[in-house]
Amino acid sequence: MSLSEGGSDATVTEEFDLDARRFLAASEGGFHKPSSKGTLTWGADADTCLLSDNFGAGSLSQAGLPRQARRLHRGQAPQDTEVLITGAADAIITRSSCDAWGRTWLMSMGPTGDTRIWWLPDDADVPAGEEAARRALAADCESVPAAAVALDVPASASTGVGRDWLTIQLREPWQVSGVRYEAGMLLAAPLREWLRGERDGLEVLFAPTPSSVLSAAAWTANHLVLTVLDDAVARLEVCTPPSQWEWDAGGHAWGHHWIDLTGAAYRPRDTDGNDPTELRPGRPLLEVSAQAVRQRDTDYLFISASGWTTPPTLALARLTEEGEVTGMSVLRQAPARFDARGVRVSQHVAVSADGTRVPYFQIGRPRSGASQEGPVSGPTLLYGYGAFGTSQTPCYQPLTGRAWLERGGTYVVACTRGGGEYGPAWHLAGTGQGRHRVVEDFAGVARSLIDRGVTTPGQLVVHGSSAGGLLVGEMLTCHPELIGGAIAEAPLLDLERYTHLLTGAMWRSEFGDPDDLDDWVTMRPLSPFHALRPEAEYPPLLLLTSTADDRVHPAHARTMAYRMRELGLEVGYVEQSEGGHAGTAVPAQRAATSALIHTFAWRAATGGDVFGYPGS
Repeated sequence: MSLSEGGSDATVTEEFDLDARRFLAASEGGFHKPSSKGTLTWGADADTCLLSDNFGAGSLSQAGLPRQARRLHRGQAPQDTEVLITGAADAIITRSSCDAWGRTWLMSMGPTGDTRIWWLPDDADVPAGEEAARRALAADCESVPAAAVALDVPASASTGVGRDWLTIQLREPWQVSGVRYEAGMLLAAPLREWLRGERDGLEVLFAPTPSSVLSAAAWTANHLVLTVLDDAVARLEVCTPPSQWEWDAGGHAWGHHWIDLTGAAYRPRDTDGNDPTELRPGRPLLEVSAQAVRQRDTDYLFISASGWTTPPTLALARLTEEGEVTGMSVLRQAPARFDARGVRVSQHVAVSADGTRVPYFQIGRPRSGASQEGPVSGPTLLYGYGAFGTSQTPCYQPLTGRAWLERGGTYVVACTRGGGEYGPAWHLAGTGQGRHRVVEDFAGVARSLIDRGVTTPGQLVVHGSSAGGLLVGEMLTCHPELIGGAIAEAPLLDLERYTHLLTGAMWRSEFGDPDDLDDWVTMRPLSPFHALRPEAEYPPLLLLTSTADDRVHPAHARTMAYRMRELGLEVGYVEQSEGGHAGTAVPAQRAATSALIHTFAWRAATGGDVFGYPGS
């Protein structure tokens, strides 16, 4: 069980006895990891753990993450642990893991995000002891046991294993045995044969289309369940591998079945078709996910589903031998936390500066006026993120529902480039020197809302957190004429120093390297701290951060607030003493922060005194 002090990324991990309902002390043989950004996970049995940790001098990367992983047996002294892998001096993170079938895997991520993976045989000769560990760290080069078998896949790919199969999700084109496989594809091959060097068994399980991409994959004992995003709305597909006798007989085809969950969420009402920006009107806007109950030996699934106005539902289902769903039953549904009556959910597309179509979700009660035709503009809160391939999908948000939608506001979520809504190319288009496209996409959504009469620049407030805080800062400094207010939580705002603060070193491939002059030329105009101009006018900005944030340093928000006040600009600054990167450690703190955000947004969107008191 991992515990976080005040919400920080660093955790303490303790072994918890489920029968005795208590933590096991180290003196009793219990496993323990002190506070660090490492991990402590189970190994191949209940008396073995895999540990990545701060092991002292030289054991952390420049991002403050472990670059060595060890294997620890119950009752073993720390100085006697086995050294499984040590990353190179420039590695970002190194760790080990054990899959549900007992296989041990080693992983090391380099400075550009490329990843190398090895399978470690059970009978491999592994160096042990503190002297071996120190020697490996001092060598400053990558080292694994001699018997470890490198997984021959592209360094940018995501891999998975299930039972006897290897899956490979490509982020860039790859040619194997004369066959070219495109970015975004999911491939499968027999694991044992692949590790032996055989390359003839690759099967394409999923191929992207212009609107659909693979979001996630989860193994049960005999099936692989895919989460597919289709124009940023999720659906589930079951892939069933051939049996061993089918494979031996030359039958390599996998079975495919869709799981129908269209009745689980809000279905938008039919529209009159007069809004050309609407994207596929009438289809259910749903977020679904699947997780194996116990993937080693059952085909039972937990399936969760929710929508913008539909509370999450958790169901249990079983997959048949053919991969079809049977016996689905609802285990629990969360209660409605806000009044969603009359709230309309729709999906639209904006057009970015380069002509790219950018989807966005719009949630709110339609406004109308007796003296005019068409919509009436009103307070609108626009959220964006646009980084790390993270997709923005339908999500039940009770705090925003209660504090914003019930009050009559419209909530909008943009699916900009830099995210994962349309696969690797969509993500990569918004990274490095293409970062400006994320800002242009966000601005395009703002203009679409204004052009459609949903809102006006003075009524539009933008909101984002972490990398989304960077996007908010970029919107504030690049397009202040489009917005009436901005809210940045745990924001990244100084692109010149971010690689030297906390874990920022691992984000170079996302935002660029400020120490590279060619990169900095394109980064500087988008760095909010550097882009502030004394002669310009900006809408008010609310900055929220935490002293305990050990991912994005609070110095980003602190220096931005200082600079804006120095220029005589409206800025509010809140720094919590705890809460970590999420900014909140307990529900009461989250509630207070949410109230502050939505109150600021409403006042900014309605022309009120944003930093005053009610009635002021």
